[in-house]
Amino acid sequence: MERTIYPNDNVLNVTVKTESGAISIEIKDDEGETIFNEDNIETGTFQVAPTSSRVVVTIRTEKHKGSFEIYS
Repeated sequence: MERTIYPNDNVLNVTVKTESGAISIEIKDDEGETIFNEDNIETGTFQVAPTSSRVVVTIRTEKHKGSFEIYS
């Protein structure tokens, strides 16, 4: 899944809850530079400082059971 986000703040909050399976998240700025990239994310919260007013988020899962949220 790929989505474009327009952050309202200087920080993107990434919250993941993993009960089973795998989830990977990649966030790129508007020039295509990777600003966040994590594979097989366990339950946790991350903060990402976007370098542009638009970012593209790509989510990849493999039998992931749980949830995720990305917000600014």
